[in-house]
Amino acid sequence: MGYLRGEVPIGAMAGVSHYKVTLQKGCGYTIIFDSDGWSNPMVTLNLVNAGVWCDGKIQLLPKMKDYPKGGICEYFKSGYTAHDFQQLLKDAY
Repeated sequence: MGYLRGEVPIGAMAGVSHYKVTLQKGCGYTIIFDSDGWSNPMVTLNLVNAGVWCDGKIQLLPKMKDYPKGGICEYFKSGYTAHDFQQLLKDAY
């Protein structure tokens, strides 16, 4: 399911390791994933693999004090704005 926040389309998948069954190969998407990728090497590995699979860009959400495994909902609960999210998209690798 997708929705718009600050005119940025957003989708979700159950876990970044599910990228092959969720995302079309070569789709060119930018994938932004949970902040636990900063401390969990398996999340980071799967995020990199997903970026290669998609021929797209990748980014991790920033570390959030109250949400050590924070996703997009926690990102906005932490006070980040749609503008901040758009900047994450621009800064993706």
